[in-house]
Amino acid sequence: MDIPSTSSYDQPASMPHSISRISPSRNDQRKTDTTISTLNLIICRLIILFSTISLANGRAHCIKTESGLHIAGSNYRRIKHLSHAQCASECRDDDSCLAYEWIEPKSLCFLKSRSLSGDIESKEGSHVGFCYDDEDEVRDRFRDHVIMGPILSKAEDIDGEHCKKFCSRTPEASFYR
Repeated sequence: MDIPSTSSYDQPASMPHSISRISPSRNDQRKTDTTISTLNLIICRLIILFSTISLANGRAHCIKTESGLHIAGSNYRRIKHLSHAQCASECRDDDSCLAYEWIEPKSLCFLKSRSLSGDIESKEGSHVGFCYDDEDEVRDRFRDHVIMGPILSKAEDIDGEHCKKFCSRTPEASFYR
């Protein structure tokens, strides 16, 4: 007994060949849906993770002063081959750091301790920044820290913005408080 063939090769040449789209089985569709759901879950978890990291570092801030300044002493950590921004980030993220000094020609970063008490001096190629944290009792303000340097001008009973403008009129001034 001959069984009829379903192969297209056995069809007569006069019969047209057609290409039909094979639709995926329900099992394949479920696998695809599961893969997409898993990817969405992973992406959501990554977004939450990075948001948490950003919030943890979002409370600490650094301000930088004019270039050419140096703070004597209080170094507790030295890091080589960092950019200015990377040096500031290292200080911002380290709870023991109150200030940093970045030496431009050497790409060298010095983190300064919370017990900052050195004089501010001129130094070519050096950049100083101060980091504070509103939620940290020590790093929230610069109270109890004496930052020494020459007093070039003095004004009384003015707010911070006016103090900044007042000091900007003195070319030698690079730091005000």
